[in-house]
Amino acid sequence: MAHATVLLAGSPIRTNLGILGFSAVTLVESEGLRILVDVGHYGRRERLLAALAAHRIDPVAVDHVVLTHLHWDHALNLDLLPEAEIHVGAAEIDRAEAPPANDPHTIRGAAAWLRARRTHPISAPTTVLAEGVELVLTPGHSPGHLAVVVHEPAGRLLVAGDAVPTRRAWLRGRPDHVYDDASLAEASVARLHALEPTRVVPGHDAPFRVRPDGTEHEPAEEVEFVFREDRERDFRWRGGEVPARETYD
Repeated sequence: MAHATVLLAGSPIRTNLGILGFSAVTLVESEGLRILVDVGHYGRRERLLAALAAHRIDPVAVDHVVLTHLHWDHALNLDLLPEAEIHVGAAEIDRAEAPPANDPHTIRGAAAWLRARRTHPISAPTTVLAEGVELVLTPGHSPGHLAVVVHEPAGRLLVAGDAVPTRRAWLRGRPDHVYDDASLAEASVARLHALEPTRVVPGHDAPFRVRPDGTEHEPAEEVEFVFREDRERDFRWRGGEVPARETYD
């Protein structure tokens, strides 16, 4: 059976200057294979390397990387994993050749990166990557978005990427942001609901469990905010829904 471990949980943080893209990074192990689902951006390099070291994994020993999509916050650390084969939606590669103006997050130049690596473009609705590990095409947020289903002994774990970026998106049936097709995005969430996962790792939120009577967030890593204006003030936030806007002096 396959097993998944969340190395870095995502965080749904917005600012007046834009979105801070802290995406989830998940380790999946099956049949001796080590698979990373998403790799985060440069600001999380040290934390990603530390998380791999804590699991005694050398980055060169990672066998496969699944990129849910080619937005910068999910894919920039790909260079840390030089030996891994890459799995990404075929339509994502096409989008990266010439990203449209309404998609400022797709990495310009990503197509050239991928051509230089052992890359497997995915276009089938479902692709088996390893025993108990399936790639599910979930377009909408971006044209070739992938989610990953891991069949664990305790049930199905869904690594949803930005098809389901938050628990809120799961409950309301659509992602928070759509850069390609809203109707496809909603259909993708419906498809993921139909898989009946017992646990979901969203792209930008703490993992949560799906129960017959609702959902329940798992404990989240603390996020520390530091404000440096006339005086410095710190506060801690444990994740989950975005806190209400407040002003700090």
